[in-house]
Amino acid sequence: MSSRRRSANPVVEHRRRTMVFNALIALMAVITAYLVFRALTM
Repeated sequence: MSSRRRSANPVVEHRRRTMVFNALIALMAVITAYLVFRALTM
């Protein structure tokens, strides 16, 4: 079912990939901010 939907709708797959990419970037930004905050407070 998922493969059929993926093959039928490449737009959804592209949107899903961009969402994962944005989530990774946000996660890295949060980790960096946390590390900077800890370095400043220490």
